[in-house]
Amino acid sequence: VSEVVSTASDPGQCLEKLQAFLDQNQIAGTQILSCESDRTSTKVYVTGPKETLSALEKAMVTAIGFKLRTEKLCTVTATCTGVTSADLINQMTTRLSSHQIHPEKIWLGSMSITLLLPEQKRDMAIQTLHKMITL
Repeated sequence: VSEVVSTASDPGQCLEKLQAFLDQNQIAGTQILSCESDRTSTKVYVTGPKETLSALEKAMVTAIGFKLRTEKLCTVTATCTGVTSADLINQMTTRLSSHQIHPEKIWLGSMSITLLLPEQKRDMAIQTLHKMITL
């Protein structure tokens, strides 16, 4: 996962400019995970194959109006058998905290919980969350 920060505060304009940048640099295969805007900037979280993210990293060096976060990120998603709940999220983050894993973002789907983490914490997060599975 890569975090792209844009000086554009309007998320629609940011995404349009980002797509033009990707097209101009012939970078295909990115998937937008999230787009967050405040009064001064917009953050876009994108993922894709390793080659695509590497190409994005190289192209961002000369990008105008965009900056790429240098820390490597990843997502870990738990698919639920029922709906997501605050209690389940609390159980997950409590277990992860015991291993010094603290999600930066939590994205919810109707039956899934996705955590944004530093890439080096991925394997431990998966192992920890797998222990929550009940058959």
